[in-house]
Amino acid sequence: MKSFLLAALLVSVASPTAAMGQSLAGEWDATMETPGGARTLKVLLQVEGERVTGTVKRPAGDAPLVGTIKGDTLTFRYSITYEGNSLELTVSALVKKDSFQGTVDFGGGGQAAFSATRAPGAAKQP
Repeated sequence: MKSFLLAALLVSVASPTAAMGQSLAGEWDATMETPGGARTLKVLLQVEGERVTGTVKRPAGDAPLVGTIKGDTLTFRYSITYEGNSLELTVSALVKKDSFQGTVDFGGGGQAAFSATRAPGAAKQP
């Protein structure tokens, strides 16, 4: 029994991304600071191991996202059309329980603050 508990403990310590990733799945209310002011959006995340996929829901249209969760660092990217051009946005954030906070990079043309909290009433997805 002791061996089993020790093995279970070692597995949970050795793979924090799996535990962290599972807690990320679900719906998030996000805010992105832009030169034109704060923009709110929804972020829907699915997690498989370190791989993160999902959708950024914006008033101008939804955009698929892809990324990773490694330890407590979430990184994902998605593309939008801005002034007739394709623009790739990359979010890098530190995850803390039911929130994450970091920056968004506007295709190398600048950065701004990005934060999100779990949507009220949104249950954590396995």
